[in-house]
Amino acid sequence: MAFTVQDCFKEIGRLEKLLSRTIEGSDVDRINRSEGKPVTVSDDTIEVLTRSLYYSKLSEGAFDVSIGKVSSLYNFRDGKELPDKDLISDAVKHIDYEKIVIDGNTVTLLDPEMMLDLGAIAKGYISEKLAEYMIDNGISSGLINLGGNIVMVGSKRGEDFRIGVRNPESADNTPLGSIKGEDLAIITSGTYERYIMAGDRIYHHILDPDTGYSAETDLLQVTIIADRAYASDCDALSTTLLLMGSEKGMEFIKGIPYAEAVFLKTGGEILCSSSSSKFEIWS
Repeated sequence: MAFTVQDCFKEIGRLEKLLSRTIEGSDVDRINRSEGKPVTVSDDTIEVLTRSLYYSKLSEGAFDVSIGKVSSLYNFRDGKELPDKDLISDAVKHIDYEKIVIDGNTVTLLDPEMMLDLGAIAKGYISEKLAEYMIDNGISSGLINLGGNIVMVGSKRGEDFRIGVRNPESADNTPLGSIKGEDLAIITSGTYERYIMAGDRIYHHILDPDTGYSAETDLLQVTIIADRAYASDCDALSTTLLLMGSEKGMEFIKGIPYAEAVFLKTGGEILCSSSSSKFEIWS
């Protein structure tokens, strides 16, 4: 039977049913409901959690997938009010990636009230695995777009793909610039699409594990560029750097040899972490 686009959607659905916090019966849902008891999960879930713990340690907790008890309090889709401050204060006490224990395919949360949320890495992982799935099924050229997560499979009929990077402040949708290449992952995180307007202040969905509120950052957007094999890493990095802000984020990304970053600051300034960046600014 010929491989089709529908096969790709089935693979996305399979992975989502493992990694989603909100799908009942997913691996993450079962871990969150375990009350600290060991839970046996899939290889995919173990791989995502292992990578998550790597970036948690590397970022000294700026990236932390144990933020689920906090993130579950927010409604960024159509919410108009912040969660109760006492609930946030209590939930923050249960964020600590060091209390996630992996033993083979078994996951144990040492804090029974802790909850996981893989939203900052799962989409990148799914796009990475989907590219592998396509290649394994004979696809040599294609483009995956999972909403801010772009992964190139091969090239575009022998030529480089060219991907525009959004300028969130452009009234006419003119991109900030573009990225040319093949077999690349291009993943963007921003503060402008999912948020709650409370009073005269915007609270975006990138939450600070230390406070439980939107991260205080001088960045509107971070785009990470790497080989497609690092798509999940790019997803984790884009969130991490946005949390850190431009100065600390620039220092951090320069220690990551397999990826580069394009920062968009709140005042409109664009910063590239590499002098030989694949990103071309549009004038």
